Amino acid sequence: PLGIGAAYTRADSRFDGLIDEVRLSSQSLDPSELLLAKEATTNATVGYWRLDPDPGLYSDSGSHGLHIARPDQTAAEKSAD
Repeated sequence: PLGIGAAYTRADSRFDGLIDEVRLSSQSLDPSELLLAKEATTNATVGYWRLDPDPGLYSDSGSHGLHIARPDQTAAEKSAD
């Protein structure tokens, strides 16, 4: 599992701040391709989560549909997303 904002295995290691967007890429990116410079996906984008109500707080805005599964979601809720 990938943890963002905390170490996945340690509950006491939380990030004290806000995370606005997360983009996961399959390769390293040039500075001009970083989210700081361009809010868009590239061919290397694996997942892009804007963490906004639109398109959905846990929805992948990229083309792969890798929506975030909350730990408190039931199996039925996960399949409905």
